[in-house]
Amino acid sequence: MAAGSAEKTGQVRGKAFYLVLAAALLAITAMLLVYSFREYYSGTGARVEDFPVPPHETDAAAAQRVTEGAFRGGPARTAYFPYWDGGDHAPALAWQTDNYNPEGIITSPVVADGILYMVTSIDYNEFEELKDSGDVSVRFFDERIPADEAVVLEAYDTETGELQWIYLLGGDHGSGRAGPVPTVEGGMIYTGTGDSGCLLAVDAASVREEWRFCMPRPQGGGFFPMEESPVVADGLVFAGAGDGNLYALDAATGAERWRFHAEAPIMAAPASYGGIVYFGTSGDGEDPNLYAVDQASGREVWRFHTAGSVAATAAVADGIVYFQSTDSNLYAVDAASGDLVWRFDVGYAGYSSPVLARGRVFTNRFSDENGHAWVDALDARDGSVQWEVDLKRNFTSELAAAGGSLLVESGGQTFSLDVRNGKEQWQQKLSLGGSSATVFENRLYVGGLQVSVFVPQA
Repeated sequence: MAAGSAEKTGQVRGKAFYLVLAAALLAITAMLLVYSFREYYSGTGARVEDFPVPPHETDAAAAQRVTEGAFRGGPARTAYFPYWDGGDHAPALAWQTDNYNPEGIITSPVVADGILYMVTSIDYNEFEELKDSGDVSVRFFDERIPADEAVVLEAYDTETGELQWIYLLGGDHGSGRAGPVPTVEGGMIYTGTGDSGCLLAVDAASVREEWRFCMPRPQGGGFFPMEESPVVADGLVFAGAGDGNLYALDAATGAERWRFHAEAPIMAAPASYGGIVYFGTSGDGEDPNLYAVDQASGREVWRFHTAGSVAATAAVADGIVYFQSTDSNLYAVDAASGDLVWRFDVGYAGYSSPVLARGRVFTNRFSDENGHAWVDALDARDGSVQWEVDLKRNFTSELAAAGGSLLVESGGQTFSLDVRNGKEQWQQKLSLGGSSATVFENRLYVGGLQVSVFVPQA
């Protein structure tokens, strides 16, 4: 009996040893999984709660907010395109427009229903050749022939790069200026015509003008520009203009529903979120503010005063509006109340729009010490720095997030940075001037003095 009891006791102890060993291995595995989870979501060893999945939007939810034919990815202007398979490799060029003009305007493309739309300028002689060739359909907003440069709206097939048609908007827009960015919604193209002070609605299928809305000329002649991208929401088109008015127009007829007069020119594209349109004002000696205006009534909800111009488009997500001012700050403001949430010093910057992706705010910053351009990733809730990268160059253009990559154009090079930790994935010359990139159906569209289209490569 004693020998049998001892044998059973040994078996029990052996089983207990293996159970303890298995438990220890499970605990170690769990610790490794937690560590990997933290590394995946922070990329810098920061606490996982510094980069949560809630309350910010998931990639699937963010993808639903991406709108075809809209500047910076949609009415909220977040410039975040969740689905892009570019990864760690530089993309391959699929095609590019052949209208490169070193003295032309800087363009940002939009894509809708397999067509790329862009406003650019071409030499008048080139325009005449296109018109006379009969190979491309040419339409006119204004029958008056420009003397030097022709500002045109162009349409390209996104698969082949073939020019479909060209629409003359007007004359010389000015070298190096950002051109109007069209918005495509419900089969209609809405675009400013630049210095002529008009907003034009063109049927995308027939390329026929449906309506135009033109502001009266100011006393003394000239025009107020209406050149930034309009935003379409709830059957209305909202467009800011150099006369300080935000116009709300019926999307179908162009009839004016209301106008809101701000205290200074509106030179950046408005954003729409939750039934409110957000826009900034700019101008030396004026009263710069970020405004929140009710979309239905045109009533002011609130205004947030800054010490410098709000010359770049605001971006909105998760109930917070983010925007830069030339007073050297990036502001985060409560979208409902206009109360300050936090601010961040961006140095000499102030003319770029932030990117909102995966619970972070990505912004550029210029160093006072060495004049270098930096890129910062900030926690969207409190503005704390998650990572920062010195590009060792003195200029950056607009940023955009595509999948897990942040795209930054600086000094003729496009840098792709890992959104988790800022590590460089690749760099390559993609554009010929700074503008906002767009991603649709796994194609990367990069604007500038011409548009280049890229696809992922292994």
